[in-house]
Amino acid sequence: MASRIRTGSGLSPGTIGTRIVEEYRRRAQAAGDEAASDWQAAAIEVVSQPGHGRTYRRGSVVHRASAPGEPPAPDTGTGRRSIGWIRAGALRWKLGAGSIVMMWMERGTRFIAPRPWVHAALRKALPKMRAALRRGLG
Repeated sequence: MASRIRTGSGLSPGTIGTRIVEEYRRRAQAAGDEAASDWQAAAIEVVSQPGHGRTYRRGSVVHRASAPGEPPAPDTGTGRRSIGWIRAGALRWKLGAGSIVMMWMERGTRFIAPRPWVHAALRKALPKMRAALRRGLG
């Protein structure tokens, strides 16, 4: 004879398990969103630093470029404003930029040496990202 498990809530064990999984998924997504926002903030900070490359004049504006190997120096702010993240799956996030120039800077072209910023931002944001995930899932 099969016995029934009493939960005290009037819900079946399957329903309780489903609710626990849903709650954990919701917390994981919220923690991931917070971690992605931390990465975005770090990326914006990384590309907001002045460059150490050559100085040139464009009209009345003097600009100091980034040196090869360092993150891109700010110029008009278009690239910096285009940095954002998306949720790319149930528990997957992607950081990127809407400006094609930021991709050219990250990878380089045959005319521009790479000015990597994505991994520099990840290294900078990693402690905050880990903390956000621990808080959300802990």
